[in-house]
Amino acid sequence: MTTRFLSILSLLLHGFCNGINAQQISHPIHCGTMQNLEFQKNNDPSVGATLQAVEQTIQYYLLNHPNDKMKSLITIPVVVHVVYNLPEQNIDDSLIASQIDVLNEDYNNLNSDLVKVPPYFRNLIGYAGIHFALATRDPNGNATTGIIRKNTTVNSFYTEDHIKHDATGGDDAWNSALYFNIWVGNLSGGLLGYSQFPGLDPATDGCVIHYSCFGRISDPSPFNYGRTLTHECGHWLSLHHTWGDAFCGDDSIADTPTQMTATFGSQNCQRITCGNSPNGNLYQDFMDYTDDRFMALFTHGQVVRMDAVMNTIRASILSSNGLDIVSSAINDAGIEAIMSPMMTPCINTSQAFTPQLLLKNYGTNILTSTTINSRIDYTNSKSYQWSGSLAAGASISISLPDDTSSIVGDHIYYTWTSNPNGSTDANTTNDRRTCTFITKEPNFYFPFSMDFEATSFPPSFWALKNYDCTIPWQRTTAAAHSGNASALMMNFNDTSTVVGHLEDMVTQPINLTGSTTPSLYFWVAYAPPSISVTDTLEVLISSDCNATFTSIYKKWGSALGSVPTQSTAFIPNPFQWRQDSIDLTPYFPSNNVIFIFRNINNKGNNLYLDDINVIPTGMYHPSDDEMVFLFPNPSNGMVNLGCRFNDSEQVSITINNVLGQSIYQSSPMFMKDEIFPVNLQKEAKGVYIIQLKSNTRTVIKKLVLN
Repeated sequence: MTTRFLSILSLLLHGFCNGINAQQISHPIHCGTMQNLEFQKNNDPSVGATLQAVEQTIQYYLLNHPNDKMKSLITIPVVVHVVYNLPEQNIDDSLIASQIDVLNEDYNNLNSDLVKVPPYFRNLIGYAGIHFALATRDPNGNATTGIIRKNTTVNSFYTEDHIKHDATGGDDAWNSALYFNIWVGNLSGGLLGYSQFPGLDPATDGCVIHYSCFGRISDPSPFNYGRTLTHECGHWLSLHHTWGDAFCGDDSIADTPTQMTATFGSQNCQRITCGNSPNGNLYQDFMDYTDDRFMALFTHGQVVRMDAVMNTIRASILSSNGLDIVSSAINDAGIEAIMSPMMTPCINTSQAFTPQLLLKNYGTNILTSTTINSRIDYTNSKSYQWSGSLAAGASISISLPDDTSSIVGDHIYYTWTSNPNGSTDANTTNDRRTCTFITKEPNFYFPFSMDFEATSFPPSFWALKNYDCTIPWQRTTAAAHSGNASALMMNFNDTSTVVGHLEDMVTQPINLTGSTTPSLYFWVAYAPPSISVTDTLEVLISSDCNATFTSIYKKWGSALGSVPTQSTAFIPNPFQWRQDSIDLTPYFPSNNVIFIFRNINNKGNNLYLDDINVIPTGMYHPSDDEMVFLFPNPSNGMVNLGCRFNDSEQVSITINNVLGQSIYQSSPMFMKDEIFPVNLQKEAKGVYIIQLKSNTRTVIKKLVLN
């Protein structure tokens, strides 16, 4: 949305928080940042002037650095204050480590769910280049794990910042000019978390998160991916909610679409509001309110604003010594990073993957052995015994035994060390790392064919992307190039209010290694309604499991049409199809190719696809069944027979009833693509067998009279 400095400043000064209270009856209060801001203003009259000065500083920087972003990866020292009243609120070190992993993925485009961003928003994805690490040196110069645990008699906290002060049952902040303070505790009133905008009271600067949604949690709750802190950290870096905390408000970011209000829950459909067609709300943005697994990105504009904050208001933290190594334990091993499966884009359920880790010796002794443990989601953990010689402070890449998941979808991979040099690990906060990964459908091996004859649709392991949740691709028996069915996109009867919306039909991964010269063949039928109104068919290919796509075919208008214009709903007969082909040689020898057949709707006419084949170039030879057509079928008695022979041929036609009795015989001369009518209106309803026989072939078809 267009930047309107005065409107966003007015929002901050007046504490308007529309979209939270209006929906809190059915949804938790995801974010209490604006309530906390209102609390601060009520207690400090200077907050308004401070916010104005901060915003002027940010805008001045943006004016002089309009397209700036992080020049290099920066690392922010983090201290986590765990304030607990009950044992379950005292979250363990591994959960805290997983939350740091989430931040590092989300602020560095390493989150596996980036592939879920719809194609029309992928050009907005920005790279923040911000790394987070638990502090190793406290403000007094002592060694620390970056985790402070405080038992409290207070049952719960809210947005009044009591959790941030010893005197009110919380824990005092570390120097917020040098550390990113995060408080974790029990929040009341359905609150998931809140943050403080930069430039305000340093004693309360930081983020507060409910203990139940902190870190990466192996349960199906909506807030189990650690995205609450990703969101609140955005506020800490001066980002605002995408709806601007007002009806069709402004978040001061140029490339986020204007939207009416917050988006709650799970989302799969475009939401057109505030005139933001054709693409609608960017509910995949971390600064909206969707469930964790539906969040995926910051935009370029948001990244530029974060960069401005890091170079102005929060610049002091860049010179912090909070990550200096003060002293090391004698025996201390840990997982420094996960390279696979996090960085492996194509994992399918029929293939094992090789976990690759970076093992680090954090201790002062030479590391000669340690146990490396791992698990996927809820599965039982596996153990691997590593031995070698790793100097103090050194790291080594380790490949674990192959692992696999048989379930298609999102997964969490956990790995951790134990028993370094056969002893107790002196610092468990650096033991564990987590990452998310996505498993795809099993590969289909070359050659590949799809005729849509099976009644299930989409076909097994295929997917439909119905972005606006209107009419998707569907199977039809009203028309087919061969057989009885095809895939149909009903553009003629489209009910969407948006012209140009996308409907995708996505194949399962296909292995191309069976031929050095593969090609994609498919049959298409389309009649433009007029010269000026037409839909578009685009074919895209991905060899990295949806991470990126390349357009390899795009036709519209007369180029797409298999027949001339037609103003009524188009239902093709078998002679109104055209075969198109695409050379796939540039993608050999990929073993994970995915195709998208994309309909771009212009409220034109119906589009049909059939007989999709991936085979060696030049090896497509139509079967006898594809050479002879019978339509309509079922029929009221007037039947059309058609042949696609290369030359004229004399054909013997015999029609028998189910008793084997001949009811019709003829021997016409068929020309290429000729249609021969047969009148069976006097025959009884039922099933008949038609045999067409020439000098080169015999084809048998079944006919139903009704």
